[in-house]
Amino acid sequence: MMKVALLKTHYTSEEAYSILMLLDELRDTIWQNYREEVIEYCHQQTIEDEREKALSSTEFYDDLILF
Repeated sequence: MMKVALLKTHYTSEEAYSILMLLDELRDTIWQNYREEVIEYCHQQTIEDEREKALSSTEFYDDLILF
């Protein structure tokens, strides 16, 4: 069963500030713990994107070699 979380859409300036600070802390903690994995994931995504681009243009290059 899928759960849905409803988010408040209007905040006081103090609440908005607190949420932004929480997000900053969350981002920093995730980066500290998963930096290498995130970098590798981004690298793999770039390789896949380039491969897809190359494959979509292979009609012009019959002997294209992908590395």
